[in-house]
Amino acid sequence: MNRKNLINRILCAVLILALAAGAAVAAVTGGRTSPEDPLDRRAQTLNADPVDGGSSSQRREWQEREDTAPEQEETEPADAPQEEEPHKEEQPEDREQPDRKTEPPPSGQTEPGEGQGNPDDPELPDRQDDTPGASGDETGPGGGDAAGEDPAAEDPSGGAEDPDAAPGESGITTAIATNCPNGIVTQEELPGGVLKFYAYGTGAEDLSVRITVKNTATRASSWLTSDDGRNWSFPMELGETYQITMYLYQPGRPTQHTARYVTWQASRADEEHPEVGEHPPVITTNIDNMADGAEIRGSELALIVTALTDPDRRPITSERISVKLNGVTVRKTGGDSSPEYDLHFDPPNVGDHRDYTIEIIAWDGTSSSRWSKTIRYVSLADGDDAGTVTVVLDATTVGCGILDTGEYDIKKGDTAADVFLRFLEEYGYDITYDSGGGTFYIRRIHRWDMCWRASVPADLWNAIRRDGIALNEGQHDRDSLGEFDYTMGAGWMFAVDGAYPGRSMNRFEVKDGSTVSVRFTLAYGKDIGGFASTGGGYGRYSSYCGLWLNGNYQALGHRYGETDRREPTETEDGYVEYTCARCGDTYREILPATGHEHTYEETGRQEPTETEDGYVEYTCSVCGDTYREILPATGHEHTYEETDRREPTETEDGYVEYTCSVCGDTYRVTLPATGPGEGPGPGDGDGGGQEGGGDTP
Repeated sequence: MNRKNLINRILCAVLILALAAGAAVAAVTGGRTSPEDPLDRRAQTLNADPVDGGSSSQRREWQEREDTAPEQEETEPADAPQEEEPHKEEQPEDREQPDRKTEPPPSGQTEPGEGQGNPDDPELPDRQDDTPGASGDETGPGGGDAAGEDPAAEDPSGGAEDPDAAPGESGITTAIATNCPNGIVTQEELPGGVLKFYAYGTGAEDLSVRITVKNTATRASSWLTSDDGRNWSFPMELGETYQITMYLYQPGRPTQHTARYVTWQASRADEEHPEVGEHPPVITTNIDNMADGAEIRGSELALIVTALTDPDRRPITSERISVKLNGVTVRKTGGDSSPEYDLHFDPPNVGDHRDYTIEIIAWDGTSSSRWSKTIRYVSLADGDDAGTVTVVLDATTVGCGILDTGEYDIKKGDTAADVFLRFLEEYGYDITYDSGGGTFYIRRIHRWDMCWRASVPADLWNAIRRDGIALNEGQHDRDSLGEFDYTMGAGWMFAVDGAYPGRSMNRFEVKDGSTVSVRFTLAYGKDIGGFASTGGGYGRYSSYCGLWLNGNYQALGHRYGETDRREPTETEDGYVEYTCARCGDTYREILPATGHEHTYEETGRQEPTETEDGYVEYTCSVCGDTYREILPATGHEHTYEETDRREPTETEDGYVEYTCSVCGDTYRVTLPATGPGEGPGPGDGDGGGQEGGGDTP
C-alpha cells in the first residue's frame, strides 16, 4: 500500500512539472505575437467601376508605369517619401521591414505644425500660386460652403472618416482624419471643379500632414498647400483621374501614407439629353439598319459598337463605352476600338415574345452621346425557320467589284460559315480554308477567270505604298484570290451588317435580315474598314480615309495637319504642306510672293543725236527688272541749197528741188506751166507796164 502511494506521488510531481513547463513556453511565445497592422489593413484603395468612370484603367496604367519607372520621378521633390503602389496590400513579412515606408520626415518637420505646405521651407519644392492646391471659392461635394472645413476642429479625435492609423507610443493610435472622396465625383456634385477636403493627424500632439496630387495628364506630383495644415483644395479637370497621396509625419516614427483616387466625371448623356457637350461622339452599330421594335428570332445577338470622336473621327475605346440591356450592364466579350457584346435574351414567361431595350453611351472628355433601340425577341427552338440572310462576295479592292450575291433561308443556330459555304457551292466556287477549334480562316477562293479583270485602284495602291506595307506584286492570278496576293496584308475578312465581329465565322450565329459580306483586303482591313478587328500594329497608318467596298470608293474624310512650310520671299512663292495623320495623303497651299518696292539704278545710256533718239536704261537692284527712258533727238536748223531743177513747159509744171546740206532733208518748189506761145496782151505781164495802159516795152 505504501508502495502504491509512493508511485502516485511521483506521477503527480511529474504532471505538475510538465504543466509548469507548458505554461512557461506559452508565456514566452505569446509575448512575440504582434497584432495585425491596421495601416496595412487599409492599404488597398477603393476602385471605381470602369463603366461609370473609366478610372480603373487609368490606375492600371499608373501601376504599369510605376512598376517600370525609376525609383523617383525627376519632378518629385528629393525629400518625398516613396509612394505606395495602388491596389496592393503589403504582405505580413513586409511589416518587419520598416525601411520600406519609414523615410524620416523632411527638414523642418520635427515640430508640431511645421512644414505643412510652408513655402519658406528650403527643403520643399518651389511652389507657385497657379499650381494645384490654389484655394478656390467653389464648394466641394456634399457640404455647401463648409465642404472642405474640418467638422471636428474642436475635437481632434472625432470626425475621422476612414482614418489610416497605426499604433503610436504607449498604445496610442495615430491616424489621418479626412473626408477626401475616393472614386467618382460628378459634375453635378462639384460644378466648379475645385475639390475641397480636410486632412490632419490624430492621436498625438506632434503630427503633421503633407499631401501630393498627380493626374493622368501630367503624371508628375505637385505638393498642395494649406493655410492651417488641415483644410486643402485643388482644381480638377473634367475627365481626369487624380491620385491624392497623404503623408503623416511624427518625429522619430515611420512615415505613414495613404492614397485616394478621384475622377471628376462630366455629365453624361441620358434619355432626356441624348447629346451632351460641344462635340458629341458618333455611335454606329451592326444593327443600325434594324428598325426600332423589329423582331429577332435568336436567343443571342452579337452587338458590335463603334464610337468615334467628332470631328476628327478618332476611335473611342471600350472603357469609355457603356452598354446596357434593359438597364443591366453588359460586359464586352472582345475588341477595344470596336468592342463586341453578346446580348442574351431570356424566354418570355408568358407568350412567345419579350421586348428588350439596348442603350449605348459613349463619352470623350466633356462630350457624350446616347444610342438606344428596342427590339422584340421571339422565342424559337433549334432548327426552326429563322428568316433569311444575304451573302455578298466583294473584291472591290482589286477592281473586280461585287463578284456575286445571294439570299438564303436560315434556321435557328445557323452560323455565318454555314450560310457562306452554301453560297460558294451554289455559285461554283471552290474554297481552301482552315476550320476547327473555334476558327474558320479562308485561305483562298477559286473559280475559273474570277479575277480576269483585276486591277488595284491607283489611289489605293499609292496609299499602301505610303503605309509601308510589304508588296507581293507578282503573286496573284486570274483564277483565284487569297492570302498574300499583291501585298503581305492581303486576305479575306467578313462583316455582318457592315461591322467586323471579333470572332470567326463558324462562331457567329446569323439572324433574320442580316447581310454577310466576305471582302478582300490588301492592307490588313484598313481599305475596307476592318483594321480594328485585326488587332492593328501593321504599317504606319490606322486608316486610308476611304473604303473600297460594295463596288465603290467611299470617302471618310482626312485629318490634315501642317507638316512642312516654306515662307514666301519678295520674288518667289512659298507654301504650307499638310499631311493626313491617318493615311499620309498630302497637299500644298501656295503662299504668294510678298512683292517689293523696286529700287532702280541707271545701268545704261545712249545719248541722242540731232537725228536719232537716245535712252537711259534703269535696273532694279532687288529683282533685276529693267526699263528705258527715251531721250529725243536734239534736231538742227536746216541749210537748204538747190540741188535739182526742171523748167516748166507750156503744158507741164516744173520744179526746183532744195536739199539740206546738214541732214539731207529735201523739198520742191513748183514752177507753173507757161501756157500757149502768144505774147502777152495789154496789161499782161509781171507789172512791167503802167496801170491802166501804157506803151508796150
